[in-house]
Amino acid sequence: MPPLFSSISEVNPSKTQWSLRVRLVRCYQVPVFQKNTFSLECVFHDREGDRIHGSIKKDEVMQRLKPILREGHIFAIKNMVVAKNGMTFKTIKNKYKIIFIANTHVCEIFEDTFPNLMYEFKSFPALSTASDVVDDTTLFGKIGYLVLYGEILWIKSQPMWKMLHQFGAVYGNPAT
Repeated sequence: MPPLFSSISEVNPSKTQWSLRVRLVRCYQVPVFQKNTFSLECVFHDREGDRIHGSIKKDEVMQRLKPILREGHIFAIKNMVVAKNGMTFKTIKNKYKIIFIANTHVCEIFEDTFPNLMYEFKSFPALSTASDVVDDTTLFGKIGYLVLYGEILWIKSQPMWKMLHQFGAVYGNPAT
């Protein structure tokens, strides 16, 4: 008998019937400017620590699932579409994402033994490549001590404007 749930590393567009058991790491709304509405974007991890991005674009699906999806909780998700992750700025490195549709089924699971891998900590040098350039297509947050904050710069980048904050931070213990 095949396993009840697939791991995120197995998920791909070649099959339409996937079942995942995942923890919701982060959930946030993003404006969809052309439609004057919002999409609900989510990041999930499975038992192995693999991550996948999820998108809810349709209002009726969002209204049904938004009250259920709570960060840190574990869910069984079935009947979603798997598509190539073509987002310009990616929340995770997975080449695929899941899209919630009208018949996507989401059910909260209570499992004490499911790993809690909410954060993926890396040192600042680990974020840089050999050429000392940070990958600007992957979103990440930094933990440090803010020691300087400068002006906000607006940069024209087709097709939109980007906001750049100038700041300085010390990483690690500021007493050392």
